[in-house]
Amino acid sequence: MTMIEETVTQKPKRKKAKARAKPRSVAPEPATHDEAIGGLNATECSYDCTPGKCVISGMNLCGHPNKGGGSQAAIQNNPEAMTRYNAARRQLAMQAAAKK
Repeated sequence: MTMIEETVTQKPKRKKAKARAKPRSVAPEPATHDEAIGGLNATECSYDCTPGKCVISGMNLCGHPNKGGGSQAAIQNNPEAMTRYNAARRQLAMQAAAKK
């Protein structure tokens, strides 16, 4: 057997498989229309928002969807804040659809 035949017949070594991803946690239930945020519109925050605490984010960061609230890591890492953020997005979408 020649050197060329030996290299062709050998199988390439496989790399070890990476650890499997952990199963995802159960997604929170979608917000209902009963969870409307009072006073929220396309340009203004809720009536209950103050400079010290936003209704959507639950902290002193504005979570208004049209003001870039969803791009903040503090909101994205908090599942409760993301639920309120998505409810606010739906509320604003419903308001926009009602105007058309």
